[in-house]
Amino acid sequence: MLLNKFVFAQTLEDHALIPFRFLRDKYEEARRLWGPKGTAKVAEAFLRGVDEWFYAFYDTELFQDSFLEHLEQDPKNLEDFLLAMEEILGFGAWQATFGQGLLHYNYRAIDEDVFGKAYETFLAQGRKEGGIYYTPSSLTALMAKMAVEETLWPRARELDRALGEERYDEAEARARDLTQVAFLDPAAGREASWSKSSAKW
Repeated sequence: MLLNKFVFAQTLEDHALIPFRFLRDKYEEARRLWGPKGTAKVAEAFLRGVDEWFYAFYDTELFQDSFLEHLEQDPKNLEDFLLAMEEILGFGAWQATFGQGLLHYNYRAIDEDVFGKAYETFLAQGRKEGGIYYTPSSLTALMAKMAVEETLWPRARELDRALGEERYDEAEARARDLTQVAFLDPAAGREASWSKSSAKW
C-alpha cells in the first residue's frame, strides 16, 4: 500500500501534475518541524501530510487509510522504518548521487496501460460498482484512428483540394469547418489514452 502511494505521487510529479519535489519537500518539512520530537513524530507528520493532501486533492481510496495504523508504534521500529523509507525513496545523499530509489525513476517511461491497470486495481477499488473502468490503449487507439479517418481526413482533403485550386473562400470555409469538429466520448475519464492515441493520427 505504501509503495503504491509513493509510485502514484512520483508519477504525477514526473508528469508535472503536482509540485516538483513534492515528497522530498513534505519529508524535509516533517524533519524540520518534528525532528526534535523524535522519529515517530517525523514519520507521522510525513505520512499523514501526504495522505491528507492526496486524499483531499484526488479523492482516491489509495490515500484514505494511513500506513501508520499498520506499524508497530515502538520507537526503535519507527526509527528503522524511517531509515528504510529514506533509502527506498532515495532521500539519502548516496541514493541521490547514484539515482537510486523511487524518487529517481523516470515514471514517464511506463506505458499508460500499466497505470490503467494500477488505477483499476488500487484507485478505483470501490468504484467498479459505479461503472468506472480503464479502457486499454489498443481499443482507444482504434477508436481514435477510426474517428480521425472518418471525420477529419475527408475535411482535410477538401481543404487541401480547395487550396490547391486557389479557391480561397471555399478553403476558408473548409478550414473553419475543420476547426469546429469535436469528439464526444462520455466514458473518456481523464482522456489521457484518447489524447495520446489521437495525436498519432
